[in-house]
Amino acid sequence: MSSVPRITELLLKGYSVPEIVEELGKLKASSVKVYVRRLLGEMTDAQRAAVERARDERGSAKPDVYHRKFSDRPVLGPVHVRIGHRLLAKRQRLKMSHGEFCEHFEFSNRVMLSAMEQGYHDFKISEVLRIAEILEVHVDDLLCPPAGRMAA
Repeated sequence: MSSVPRITELLLKGYSVPEIVEELGKLKASSVKVYVRRLLGEMTDAQRAAVERARDERGSAKPDVYHRKFSDRPVLGPVHVRIGHRLLAKRQRLKMSHGEFCEHFEFSNRVMLSAMEQGYHDFKISEVLRIAEILEVHVDDLLCPPAGRMAA
């Protein structure tokens, strides 16, 4: 049996993607996101408005953190901010847009780069190593506070 009718029903009741995943149990979040995007794209304006009304009335039990504005997310910490500022300074010195910088240094996307620059991205070790290479610095220079300053 197809999950599409059930996903449509849950959307019209105002369920978020995480809630639909929890309700269905058998589908991965990535699959549900694909279905939801497709279903929302196929809905009429009236149906999409009904989904929004249902979401507003129901409220969201689990906020979708990924889709919040960066300014509404907590900054992860001083190391994240320091790495981000250094990355931003390098991009500005090179006079590159987010897209150009991503393409040149093979970052996955502009949104992730923007999150990195603002201190909202939780870096993987491989990313820190790649950023140190791009900035032409040692990893310690990225992770440790400058001499004479204490870590926050």
